[in-house]
Amino acid sequence: MSSSAALTERPAAGPASGDDWNGWAGDGWIDLQKTLDAMFAPQRDFLLAQLREDDRRKVLDIGCGTGATSLALSARLADGGHCTGIDISEPMLMLARKRLSSTPLPVDFVVADAATHPFKAGHYELLVSRFGVMFFPDPKQAFSNLLRAAAPGAELHALAWRRPEDNPFMTIAGRAASSVLPELKPPPPNEPGQFGFADSDWVQGILGDSGWGQVRMNALNFACAFAADQLAGFVTKLGVLGRRWPDLDKSTRAALLEAVLPAYEPHIGSGKVHFTAACWHISAKAPR
Repeated sequence: MSSSAALTERPAAGPASGDDWNGWAGDGWIDLQKTLDAMFAPQRDFLLAQLREDDRRKVLDIGCGTGATSLALSARLADGGHCTGIDISEPMLMLARKRLSSTPLPVDFVVADAATHPFKAGHYELLVSRFGVMFFPDPKQAFSNLLRAAAPGAELHALAWRRPEDNPFMTIAGRAASSVLPELKPPPPNEPGQFGFADSDWVQGILGDSGWGQVRMNALNFACAFAADQLAGFVTKLGVLGRRWPDLDKSTRAALLEAVLPAYEPHIGSGKVHFTAACWHISAKAPR
């Protein structure tokens, strides 16, 4: 069977949908939860640094996934503080709640779309997101809704990926797989997805049009790593190949691994995969 015939219903490109986050995409993050928590620990710690000493604020974690950032934030809050994690993936939040069950913390998890969820108006004093804001189909609507949920003067701190060119590690799989799956195409600019917020001018315009003030985009680089024995799972359960992997026949899977895994060799050392994550720190404030 040819590589093209090995594909069934899944599109060749496009962002993960709600169905995806409640299916293959969510399953991948659940299966690799420990790997991803370790990999993105620097970004989690950066968001933790936005808390003040003895902080009692009400915090919203947008696109909280399996809960790593929400749990860490809530553990730092003083008495009276509280964190809410929101995500559209019910399976991922089931894991987040399971992680919470052994350690009582001031946090709850809501299965909902942050773009449209009827938040309590003016409630949250700090809004954070670790790679959760790039997937909104209508980002202006989403940030307008989040502004309604924000208390006067509330801070927004979100991390998003910069351009694919700035993140060559994150595009290795797609580039290396093109010899086996030539139909793979990168998404167009400013479309929902991993690199949907790569254009800083476009993102600043969205937040400004949504009513946020003091909008800033600061470029940050994070040194990330994960265990090398998790690389095959990283490649086949996430991203552009994770979407297609369940529908590929055995021979196509073998051809992909043969083409893709060697491309990561320059990043492997001392039993770990190392890379630099080029991110935007998006910060803004709600008007008083």
